[in-house]
Amino acid sequence: MNAEDEVEGPLGHEVNERDLSASVTFIDVLFAVVMSIGLSQIMTRPWFNPTTAKFNPAFAFEIFVILIGYSTLLLSWWGYHRSVNRRGYQYETWAGKFSSAIDILILVGYWLLLVKFQSLLFVLCVLAAIYFMYACWDYLRFLQGRETDVKRRRRRGVTNLWTLVLLVILGIYTASGLGGPSLTFWDWIFAALALVVNVIYRVHKERLTAKRILDFLTPTWGRKGVLR
Repeated sequence: MNAEDEVEGPLGHEVNERDLSASVTFIDVLFAVVMSIGLSQIMTRPWFNPTTAKFNPAFAFEIFVILIGYSTLLLSWWGYHRSVNRRGYQYETWAGKFSSAIDILILVGYWLLLVKFQSLLFVLCVLAAIYFMYACWDYLRFLQGRETDVKRRRRRGVTNLWTLVLLVILGIYTASGLGGPSLTFWDWIFAALALVVNVIYRVHKERLTAKRILDFLTPTWGRKGVLR
């Protein structure tokens, strides 16, 4: 798509691609800022200097939890551009304005993941909140009229499904009394589960399997004339 191209809006309006590019560029800048803040935080850790750091399981676990944060950030950047390129973005509608606000809140969540990685419980809470905001973002896109076929509706179902999975993971981790000062094998398991969810979620968005479950998890209230 060239800079002069236009994207069709939900109500027949046209969105100039230059305006769309400016908005997306602003979000890209915020992604870069969050990443740089995260890197500066990492540089303060005692294990960052390989010449003085000694092996410590807690340090290795911290590094693994940081991977959760960076996988969330980088895969989200990729997914954001995939979504915008597929469906455009309508900022002038009320749903578009709320979507923009959620974009900012999600980026705040990424910042928290990258600077508060010492606690897996905190990271899981923030990650679950981020996925919940993904679900809200997808629903607002549906209200904007950007959801025009079954595949797009099912992608929204993918977000709802993996949000529920993360909430279950968080609930089990909390109920198990994990997350204390002593690092256990189960902490590693739950950290690995969070990282796997990040990857599978993005793959599932592209390869829509379990379609009946996705249809069941995709609410269609709030807009008339919804494709069924």
